[in-house]
Amino acid sequence: MFKELIDKGLVSFYDGFDDWRDSITASCQPMLEKGIIDQGYIDSIFACIAKYGPYIVLAPNIAMPHSTESGDDVHGTEVGFMRVAKPVHFEKGNPDKDARIFFVLASINHDAHMKQMMQLATILADKDIVNALIDAKNNNDLIEIDKKYNLSTWE
Repeated sequence: MFKELIDKGLVSFYDGFDDWRDSITASCQPMLEKGIIDQGYIDSIFACIAKYGPYIVLAPNIAMPHSTESGDDVHGTEVGFMRVAKPVHFEKGNPDKDARIFFVLASINHDAHMKQMMQLATILADKDIVNALIDAKNNNDLIEIDKKYNLSTWE
């Protein structure tokens, strides 16, 4: 699974960000550069967070940047991955709303998107995999996680 994301150029690693907005922009950057999304999609994520709060932080250390309202600026169905060494704070004083691993979602195909969401939910329910992803420092570490946990390609 991660090898596929690496091959598509949809993986990134950073030390950290002082502002959560910068983390969202960085996590979306590979998709933006490949034309999978336009800047409007990132702006829509910001607008949704302003409206609904940090809904993208699903659990401590795990964020899933996506827009709940607009697909106009999405031109493909893909998942991107970003890992940061230092937690990104989405809600001051609330460590449950800190994130270190980001799975960016972009979708024009509802069925494929739902399959990817189910696959991600299964992966993120495994604390060992989540901890391994938090500890990953580079693409080679992600490939080893694929092998160790028998993570297949996206279905």
